[in-house]
Amino acid sequence: MSPIYRCRIGVLPVFFALIATLATVPAGAGEIDAVEQEAREISELARGLGTRFLGTNGFKSKHYAEERLIDGENFYRLKDYQRAAIIFMDIIESYSGHAAYPDALFYFADSLFLSRDFYGARQWFNRLLNESGRPGMARFRKKAIERLIEIGIHVNDFEGVEKYFDQLGQAPDAEAHYIKGKYLYFRKDYEGAKQEFARIGGNAELELKAAYFTGVILTRQTRYDDAIKIFKIGTKRKAANAAEQEIIDLMNLGQGRLYYEKDFVENASVAYQLVGRYSPYYDTALYEAASVQIRAGNMIQAERILEVLTLAMPDSKYIPKAKLLRGNLLLRSGRYDDAEQIFEETIGQFTPVREKLDVLITEQADTSAFFSDLMEQSLTTLDVTGALPPLVVKWVGEEPEVQRALALASDLGVTREYTRETERLVRLLEAVIDGPSRINAIPTLRSAKRRGQQLNNRLGQLRVKLSRISQKKMGGSSPKFLEISQERRALLEELSKLPTSDDQYKRREEKARSVYQRMRKELTRNVIRLDKLVAMIVALERLGQDPMYVEGATEESLKALQDELKRHKTGVEEMRQEATGLREDVETARYQVGVGDVLDKKDQKIRDKMKDLNARERKLLRSMGGQTGAKIDRAYAAVEATEKVLEKLHHSIDREAERQIDELSSLVRTERERVTRYRAELLVLNREAEEVVGGVTFQNFSNVRKRFHDLILKADVGIIDVAWMRKEEHKARGATLTRDRLKEVRHLDEEFNEVIGEEKESTGGE
Repeated sequence: MSPIYRCRIGVLPVFFALIATLATVPAGAGEIDAVEQEAREISELARGLGTRFLGTNGFKSKHYAEERLIDGENFYRLKDYQRAAIIFMDIIESYSGHAAYPDALFYFADSLFLSRDFYGARQWFNRLLNESGRPGMARFRKKAIERLIEIGIHVNDFEGVEKYFDQLGQAPDAEAHYIKGKYLYFRKDYEGAKQEFARIGGNAELELKAAYFTGVILTRQTRYDDAIKIFKIGTKRKAANAAEQEIIDLMNLGQGRLYYEKDFVENASVAYQLVGRYSPYYDTALYEAASVQIRAGNMIQAERILEVLTLAMPDSKYIPKAKLLRGNLLLRSGRYDDAEQIFEETIGQFTPVREKLDVLITEQADTSAFFSDLMEQSLTTLDVTGALPPLVVKWVGEEPEVQRALALASDLGVTREYTRETERLVRLLEAVIDGPSRINAIPTLRSAKRRGQQLNNRLGQLRVKLSRISQKKMGGSSPKFLEISQERRALLEELSKLPTSDDQYKRREEKARSVYQRMRKELTRNVIRLDKLVAMIVALERLGQDPMYVEGATEESLKALQDELKRHKTGVEEMRQEATGLREDVETARYQVGVGDVLDKKDQKIRDKMKDLNARERKLLRSMGGQTGAKIDRAYAAVEATEKVLEKLHHSIDREAERQIDELSSLVRTERERVTRYRAELLVLNREAEEVVGGVTFQNFSNVRKRFHDLILKADVGIIDVAWMRKEEHKARGATLTRDRLKEVRHLDEEFNEVIGEEKESTGGE
């Protein structure tokens, strides 16, 4: 017998033994084992979630202050000083003993300074100096002193500034010399200022600024040649950034004005041409360049420069004066039609502006009401561009007192806006905390809860698989199994739709939120409709006050109209308030979508129904006995064991969430109290601003109205001048024609007399 044959003979017993073993394995055992294995895998995933998400130390990490400081510095470098200040204030109030406190204190004060809140910044820089003995404060001390000096210059309050220079020490750097030079300049100590500016070195931008101030000082001292020399040296430098280019532009303007003063019109013209198209002083350069050309007698060139100004910068504050000047130049050159068109355009453009100012000013009984109405017409802050043409704003803002007043009002507006936004955020946080599931307020634990729910849904689908296997292998013709099968079939579609991944949950939540988004859009449309109704009511009220439209109407009918309009206005206001309440409700409901919402509760009900179904099924399996039934029962036991692991995980997550949310709730309550206090302080400040800012702006708005009145009056005079010049031209032409005609008549008379004389001679005097 060959070795190969013997080998094959030896394999046969093993083969038959394997066949016998497989014959003893129940049908469907592979499917059951797969379900049991997946249940164990889900259990491991659940334990991993606990390890990953429940190892934190609470709502705030141990590095929370450092993280917030980094966030604040990022906003600071992005020049979003308001948000930066909010973050730094949080650190100052909550972590006064932390190593991040000195940085937060300095950057908070500097954020206020860069936001032009000089009084607030001064308070906090002084606090930094008072606490300069604390660790970490020393490195900010010098910068704080320099800022305090700058604040004194900005607010024109020099009391106590001298002591800051003493605190700077005996060896100040370039920036300290520059700040001291500026201080002496504004104190009118020009020689001392020049000495400080001369000491600056090693900082190109500060050297350029110092050179400009030096040139201005020399100009004030009527040392024009020396000032021109300083400006000329500065303008030869190449700007490294926009700030340096702006200084160079100012130096070019300075040269042009000094050359004009010295009657060097060609040099002045060249200097003005060096100011670039994108410079903030381009319109100034054009207007002054036109004056240079007028002095040089180049009327056509001056008119062209003014035309460029009106076309290139239609919002410039020089436009009204430029139009009048251009009209007069056209008038002098005999272009009467063009001049008349310019004057008529000026009247047409600025008469509505004057009328708007008339209405704004004359309808106010006091300055407080004027300020309040102006704030209401603005968008958020005292952005009067929302209520008035840009030219009015520019003219009003030219006065330093108005600039400070508007800056104060703007700061109040920003503060009010941030207070409203903070109240909204607090309200939304409270809505989440008091919502169907508070865990949504803790993103990390919310994510853990979501993933735990995904595992619960997978287990629910495993139960479906086991139920199918039971029906297939053990149900047979049993009527009870048939009944369970029918109930399972009804649950099958719902169970198959349960989300088992982050993407599926995300899509479901987005779909739920889209409903509220559509509600918000519809509310916005309704608010727009209300605005249109208000506009119609206001228009009807004005028509009812216009004698042209109410002529012949009785007093009773007019009163009835006013009463009806008043009733409609009240109704619109009530609807607006209702829309505001609905908007808040919709926004609150939108933020309550997530873990623990209606859809989650529906998922739980479906899973519970499947559990009840499986419990009845297992009871039948145990009553029937058999190896397959026992194996299915063990798989169910594995699923239940995993469900207990998940139940324990959810309990731990909920317990940790409650602990962290209690901490968050305390913070929210504290913030709510702060906002309430801020709002009360803001009301007091707003009342004071109504008196101070309202009085200053009202006075200057009245002055601007007078300027527009004079402007329109001059344009009217220009039209009269055009008519007068035309009349004079016609008169002169008529006089010329009359002289020519008389001259021609005399010439004819002379010729006639000569002819008569010749005839007499030829006839012998007969």
